[in-house]
Order: sequence, then structure tokens, then C-alpha cells
Amino acid sequence: MIPLHLPYYAPSARDSVKNFVLGLNEKNFYAEVEETLRKDFGFEQVYLTKSCTNALEVIALLLDLKLNDEVIVPSYTFVSSANAFALFGAKIVYADSQDHHPNVSVESILKCITDKTKAIVVMHYGGVAIDELEMLRTECDKRKIFLIEDAAHCMGAYLKDKHLGKFGHASTFSFHESKNITCIEGGLLVINHEPWLQEVDSIINKGTNRAQFDSKKAAFYEWVSLGSSFKMNSLHAAILVEQIKFVKKINDRRLEIFDFYLTELNSLKQKNHFYYSVPKPEHKHNAHNFWIELPDENTRTALQKYLASKEIFSTFHYLALHLSPFGKQFHNQTELPNSVKYEKTLLRLPLYYQQTLDEAKTVVEEIKVFFSK
Repeated sequence: MIPLHLPYYAPSARDSVKNFVLGLNEKNFYAEVEETLRKDFGFEQVYLTKSCTNALEVIALLLDLKLNDEVIVPSYTFVSSANAFALFGAKIVYADSQDHHPNVSVESILKCITDKTKAIVVMHYGGVAIDELEMLRTECDKRKIFLIEDAAHCMGAYLKDKHLGKFGHASTFSFHESKNITCIEGGLLVINHEPWLQEVDSIINKGTNRAQFDSKKAAFYEWVSLGSSFKMNSLHAAILVEQIKFVKKINDRRLEIFDFYLTELNSLKQKNHFYYSVPKPEHKHNAHNFWIELPDENTRTALQKYLASKEIFSTFHYLALHLSPFGKQFHNQTELPNSVKYEKTLLRLPLYYQQTLDEAKTVVEEIKVFFSK
């Protein structure tokens, strides 16, 4: 059996958890992880959260959304990219994907901007930066709009030499078990907008001044703002403190599998059996996933069933939010053809650290058998 994904846990992470449970390790896991993130990846202000979804919800509170404020989001993304802002009253406006990649199209985003636009959310699919990201940040600054990066897929991914998550006013990452780096469940909030630093601690700490109280800067522990229990728990931080040391090792191995697929599937791509995008040199991605775009939904379904019959597991990814039962209430009937296209035709192939090249070869060979028929 070849699964779609297997989480990797370093042996040292298991020891860290064991020592934590037994009370043998009283390190400040939060501080150590945050220091590593600052030192190794260049992030300045970071906060560990229970999930990437929670981190997005913190940003929604920081935005201080008012009636009729609009937040532009990709239609082709995980629901949290939109739900976190709808939860706090935003009107969601959908942008379409690029023609050649599931990432959101900046051209589509610019068409959505109005005088009510408060923020723009971009999601870097598969750890590959959206095209024209730097230009979009310049445009946001000019129009006084906040740029938010949903970088859930992006630990260890860069645009040129700058880590994704550093281009927006704030960004979020995921350490869910489906991600390259996992602590079972967890998230990261990166703040690049200095005025928000005065508010973020209280929001994460249930709306209290807990951080100031703990550092002896406040005489009382009290309610000072809206907030919730967003902070990552100590057990998951104990796992993450070791896992985060293996970002390069894990990503390098995944890139080997990714590049193998690129090369070995190219002959079928050239025959137009399917399409996949080759990342540009400046997109120093982390091989979070490998996807192919089939000609139509029926072909995708047939290929997925065929692979499953050979105990090779694949999956499609998102359903377009603008067509979803809840999300369609925000849809203004603008056509979003690329989002619909990827909903119906994208298929993800197995990709994980423990995967062998022989297993990747088996995946390729079975896909070739399928198309030979």
C-alpha cells in the first residue's frame, strides 16, 4: 500500500514528549520554538497557536472588522481562509485561481477591490508563492489594505531568498499532521505590522493581560480585550520544539520525490494526458504536494479509482467555496472558471518523507498503465 501522506516524527520528538509527560523536562518550549523560527527563518514576531485556523481568527480580531467590510479570498482554498473572517462579520469576496496554477490570480484580486475592501487573503498552494506577490503588497500599501498570507503549506518555502509569510502584514502556518512539519495539531501566527503587536498577546490569551502579568508588568490578571484560548498547548509545543529542527531534512527528501515525478511523468504531460505546473526558479518551494490536472472530472475519477485498486491512494483537494452550501451566500455571480476547473480536475499524488523512489516509481508506472489503456 502506498498512502497519500505519512506524518514524520523525529525520535527526539518522542523523547521530548516522554520527558514532558513524566515531568522530567521543564523547558520553556514556546520560547525555544519561537527563537528557532526567528533565527532560522527570519521571522520577527511569532506566536504559537492551536491551529492555523486559530491564527487566522486572531488576525480577524486584529482587523477590527466593521459592518460591510470586505475581505477578498481565493475561492479555491481551505474553508478557514474565508470562515475565520466571516465569523467576525466580514463580507467575503471571491477571487479566481490562475490559469496555470491553483494559486489565486492577482489580476482577479485587483478586479475585486472596492472602497470597502479591508483585507486580501492569499493562499500559497503547495508551498509555491502566488505570482506577483511583491506587486500585490505594493498595491495593498498604496490602497491601505491589509495583506494576509495563508501560508499553511509553506514551512521552509521561499520566494527568492525571503521566506513566505514575510510579505504580508501578517501570515499563518499549519503544523497539522498533513503538513511537512507537524506536531499533530498546531499553528503559527507571524505579525509583520507593528501596531498589531500591542493587541495580539491579549487576544491569544483569552482577552486577558496574562503576558504582562506573567512578566510582572501588570499588577492584576484581568480581562482587557476580545480574545479566546488560541495559544498552543504545552504538549504540542514539546513535540514541535524537536520537529522544527528537521525542516530542511524533510523538505529536501520531499523535493527528491517531487522532482522524480516531474521528470518521469513528463512524457505523459507532453502527450496532453494531463498538465502540471513546473515551479519557477525563484519559487523555492517545499514540495508540500504534487498535483496533476486531468482533462475532465470523469478522467480524474477513473484514474483515482484505478490507483486505489492498486492500493495507491490519491485525492483531489478543495471544493470551490463560492459554490459551497454556506459560501454561496457571498457569491456575486462573477464567473470563476479556474476555481471550478481545479475542483473538478486536480488530483494529488502520494508524497511524504518516508516514501521511497521505488514507491514513487510504482505510482508513475501505474499511471502510465492507466493511460496506455
